This record gives sequence, structure tokens and C-alpha cells, in this order.
Amino acid sequence: MHQPPDPYIDSKYDLPNASLALALGVISPALAIISLGTMVLPLFAFRTNLPGLAGVVCGGIALYMHASGKALYEQEPGRYTDTSMQRLRLGRVFGLVGIILHFLTFAWIILMLALAD
Repeated sequence: MHQPPDPYIDSKYDLPNASLALALGVISPALAIISLGTMVLPLFAFRTNLPGLAGVVCGGIALYMHASGKALYEQEPGRYTDTSMQRLRLGRVFGLVGIILHFLTFAWIILMLALAD
């Protein structure tokens, strides 16, 4: 007699925090663009770089989540889905892009302040 496969034995799981790493990675470059806009354009009465700080933190957390998720995936690659690993990789890429944009924005601000004198 043929028994149907047990879905709980052969099922694959998503890596923990894969979607959160992707979301934080996407937020990081967006905050870099907002940070550049608040520092360069006269959008607000006072200029602040809080979006820049928040973007660097989001990008760093996305990189940390990628490292911890990748370690889990390498321990048991058959247990986790490939799409969750792809989300982790995308979160890492977006996080790196965001951090690089933040440092370029910071360099731009320093250059503008140096040239203003």
C-alpha cells in the first residue's frame, strides 16, 4: 500500500529573518537618497542627517542578518528554501549599496562644507 508523503518531514523552511533582511536592505538606499535631499536641498528649516544614520544602521543590520542566515544555510542547505537565500543575498546587496551611498553622501557634505569657506 502506498502512503502519501508526510509534508512535515520533507518540507523546507524559509531562513529566519530573510524577508526582514531584504526589507532593511531596501530601506537603506532609500534613506541615503532622503539624507542627500535633506542636506543639499533646502527642504527643512534645519538640516539633519538622522535619515543617514538610520540608513547606515539598517544596512548594517541587513549585512548581519545575511551573515547569520548564510551560516544557517551552510549548516543544512537541504532544510531551507533557495528563495529565502536569494532574499538574504538581495538584502545584502541593497544593504551594501545603501552604506556606500551614505558614505558618498557624507563625503559630498564634507566637500561642500570645505568649499563653502
